[in-house]
Amino acid sequence: MFLSEDDCAYMAGKTLVAGLSGGADSMALCHFLAVHRAVYGWELRAAHLNHCLRGEESLRDEAAVEAFCREMGVRLTICREDVGEKARAEKRSLEDAGREARYALFLREAEQAAGEGKVPLILTAHTLSDDFETALFRLVRGSGMDGLCGIEKERPLGEYTVFRPMLGVTREEVERYCAENRLPYVTDSSNLSDGYARNRLRLKVVPELKAMNPSVEEAYRRLKENLLADRAYLGAEAEKLLREAEAGAGRWALSPLREAAGPLRKRALLQVLRESGLPRTVEAAASLDRVVMGEARGFSAGGVRFGCRGGELWREEEAVFSSGAVPLPEMEEGEEQEICFSFQKSLPGRAEPEILRKTVRLRLFPVQKGEETPKVYKNLLYSGIEYATIMNNVVLRARRPGDSIRLPGVGRKAVKKLFQEARLSREERETRLMLAKGSDIVWLEGFGAGEDYRFRGEGVMLGIQAEGLTERTR
Repeated sequence: MFLSEDDCAYMAGKTLVAGLSGGADSMALCHFLAVHRAVYGWELRAAHLNHCLRGEESLRDEAAVEAFCREMGVRLTICREDVGEKARAEKRSLEDAGREARYALFLREAEQAAGEGKVPLILTAHTLSDDFETALFRLVRGSGMDGLCGIEKERPLGEYTVFRPMLGVTREEVERYCAENRLPYVTDSSNLSDGYARNRLRLKVVPELKAMNPSVEEAYRRLKENLLADRAYLGAEAEKLLREAEAGAGRWALSPLREAAGPLRKRALLQVLRESGLPRTVEAAASLDRVVMGEARGFSAGGVRFGCRGGELWREEEAVFSSGAVPLPEMEEGEEQEICFSFQKSLPGRAEPEILRKTVRLRLFPVQKGEETPKVYKNLLYSGIEYATIMNNVVLRARRPGDSIRLPGVGRKAVKKLFQEARLSREERETRLMLAKGSDIVWLEGFGAGEDYRFRGEGVMLGIQAEGLTERTR
């Protein structure tokens, strides 16, 4: 089977938003998904970004994608964006600008599917060959274990997930699949240029490695499996070490950290950096390790300073956020209300705190059995709440230690973990709102309603939307 049975089972029943460039990899993926729609019950939607970089060739790719989707009966969205102009305006590389534009398109398609009541899953056609090249590229740049693990099988993108089901398939297997199924595909001429470092690896280095070992990609796959297992073990041990060392908010006892083996300690310090909203780089972890071992007095990054005193490692953050709790108002069916929620952001050296405000819109909708759920707010399917379950003792507040929520299709997860996976900045983490009923989280901004409280199609639905930090005053 072209894709694994486990991956197909994971995708079953979902709305698959697949990136489709017109190249062999993405054409093979979309063909397989289209052919197996009836078997696994998934819906397929393709998304193509015309980068407007290669003139007639870009239009050729677009036309090829249109013809393929028309023949296969696949819904297709085409977006044209001048990626060259985007790169120049934002002073970044073409690769970065193009990647951002593609994933922005995928995210919009996922949001649209969610708004229609679907369960979206974003797919890209990265292969084992891409994975191997990524690991080689990172090796050349001096990456550690995490970098050598290559491309992640899945990762968050906003509220959704990017999934890569072809990481076990080589480029040769893709081309064989295309030949067997007589699939036309296009070749991006820029992939044949040695002007890009990644292309030089693909065109010059990888062939030499395959001459030494024709199964070098499979050898890398086995290496990656071992590295992922080691990473998971070290990560779990690092979490245990941090729990043992934890001495309060932003404080860790030095003794257990200093007694731990160096690799384990540095892995734990990488987690400290992540929890602090800082980049998890080898260099930053090494700097923080020198502070822990008494070889440096302090380390600062991103408005956060680390130092040691009283036998503890201290994290002193540049700003302190504080807020209260606002009871959910009583409402009648059809009524709409707004709540203005305020945060205080205290900064060292400033007498007066900065006031941040966020507006939350609420509306009650009576919904009869079989009636279409109102789509007034963005992604209302995820934000719609069964009002009968929360009529009393519900407050709007920011996060607190130990908060967790049981999300549909995800299970119970710590709010802290969700925020880390979504890579939210510290200010975003501190100003995301939630509805809480005692210790239960009813709704979490950006993630939707909890499984026990989400609207199920009949009765009175509470629609909720947070407008964002729109006003700042001192």
